[in-house]
Amino acid sequence: MRNKFGNITSLGLLKSVAALWVVAALFIPLPYVVFSPGPTTDVLSSYKVKKVSTPYIQISGHETFPSDGELRLTTVSVTNPDYSARALYILPAWISKESVVMPRASIYAPTKSSAAVKEEESAAMTSSQQNAMLAALNYLKYPVTTRVEVAGAIAKTSAASLFKRGDVILSVNGVKIVDISTIKAQLVNVKPGQGVEVEYARAGVTQKINVITAAGSGGRALLGVSAGVVPQLPFKIEIAAGEIGGPSAGLLFTLGVVEKLTPGSLAQKRIISGTGTITPDGKVGAIGGIDEKIRGAKRAGATLFLAPLDNCKNITVHETSLTVVGVRDVSAAVKYLENSAAIDAGIDRTCGK
Repeated sequence: MRNKFGNITSLGLLKSVAALWVVAALFIPLPYVVFSPGPTTDVLSSYKVKKVSTPYIQISGHETFPSDGELRLTTVSVTNPDYSARALYILPAWISKESVVMPRASIYAPTKSSAAVKEEESAAMTSSQQNAMLAALNYLKYPVTTRVEVAGAIAKTSAASLFKRGDVILSVNGVKIVDISTIKAQLVNVKPGQGVEVEYARAGVTQKINVITAAGSGGRALLGVSAGVVPQLPFKIEIAAGEIGGPSAGLLFTLGVVEKLTPGSLAQKRIISGTGTITPDGKVGAIGGIDEKIRGAKRAGATLFLAPLDNCKNITVHETSLTVVGVRDVSAAVKYLENSAAIDAGIDRTCGK
């Protein structure tokens, strides 16, 4: 702003400086992350890699049945931990009714990188897929057994020179091993440095060896291996999730497997969406971002949303023409899909209301 002689006035200079500060402030990194509705995926459909179409759920060695509807898992889009969100990005999200702004520290550890978050979410998704297979097969009463496989060994221990990845631990001191806790139970009265007899199988060949235990925290004896429980399915099931991470797709993957293995249709020409973690025995667990997932389901054209019972109290959004139903387990979810009037203590028709 200039006076009649062409000189910049004090007021004009002040306004110019203020304007520059406002513009600069829009680009200052802020310690916040933004949650918003993410894309949905029909688990009964296929994805393409290099023009090759592959079903998200593949079953071989057993008859499968088609569906006439969709079962769509829901996701939440959240700011990358490596991204320094600017006010220019945060302000519209604050104003928007479909996004939530939260302190970064409430979601990510201060030093956590995108790579670490992605690795954790990938591991959670892998576990969720395995649980979904087991939950579906247990619900349908198929026989499922488990075995304990060696994933690795602790360096400089007796086990390190004896075991290989994939070895199946059959027994310790003559006691059959069915899970990790069984191994720990056989070592309770063993002192570090003492030997235990381990029977294991490698490539179908069974052997017995003496393993010198290692020292763990608190003076506990350790076998010296890291191991995991691997389910033995009666036929082959493969689940793919693409770039989706985290455990919250468990319920929808479980319903997808049940849909494919049973005649008729659970979807019944509907677009059904939902979310929830799953345990091998079929219990549905709470998840984060429930409001954003409901909004995402609405965007995808869903008319029914299945939510974990424990999330019903957290729902604040109400979408017209979208029915939200809380379910406790797979059995309750299937029962409701087959008959919306079904009576079951694990079904909450007032979820979020």
